Amino acid sequence: MIPLMKNAFYNEKETKDALSKFILETPRLSMDQKCFEFEDKFARFQERKYAILFNSGGSANLALLQSLKNLRYLKNGDNVGFSALTWSTNVMPIIQLGLKPIPLDCELRTLNISSNTFEKRINSVELKVLFITNTLGFAGDLDKIREICGERKIILIEDNCESLGSELPTGKTGNFGLASTFSFYIAHHMSTIEGGMICTDDHELSQMLRIVRANGWDRNLQPDQQSLLRKNTILIVSLMQNTLFMT
Repeated sequence: MIPLMKNAFYNEKETKDALSKFILETPRLSMDQKCFEFEDKFARFQERKYAILFNSGGSANLALLQSLKNLRYLKNGDNVGFSALTWSTNVMPIIQLGLKPIPLDCELRTLNISSNTFEKRINSVELKVLFITNTLGFAGDLDKIREICGERKIILIEDNCESLGSELPTGKTGNFGLASTFSFYIAHHMSTIEGGMICTDDHELSQMLRIVRANGWDRNLQPDQQSLLRKNTILIVSLMQNTLFMT
């Protein structure tokens, strides 16, 4: 048997000493400057515009689907396809949010959905979203899958928690869909003990993800974004009040 992990950290003692020193000396252990720096560096590494930090990869999966519902890309009862070989943290958010999970077969050679298995499934069922899992550093033919999603108007999102740093000839895994999730759980490639991330190039989605992370608050948005959002909210409330008054 090959152990899933041998050590919690690379250079175990030095890393634990540095972590202990940080915990003892930092004035704040919640979302703060180091988290923002990490988001920025991770976005640049992944070559995407935005990276939004979460407390786990499972939370990232849930927040991503919730944000798609908030933006009305999804509604209750919509079909969401997912890799049949995956984790509970991919399936449960679909169920929790009132969506219908649709499993898709994976290829034995790659442990992943291929364009072939994907096309066979969507000929019998209509999907709004494909939530694909890039398992254990492997991936299917994501460029062809992305092309099919574009033709069928299916939103492609990727769980890249087990494939951080994997690259295909056509690009990095995690960069083929609208957004992708990552995990920094203790047994993964890079660990923050617990933690997760969502990467995307979509500005509107990035804002909604930060709002979802803050339980509906806009406090993690930039001041100009907050101002615009609050003005729009006031306008909507005013229009609603005028409509109620007129009726």
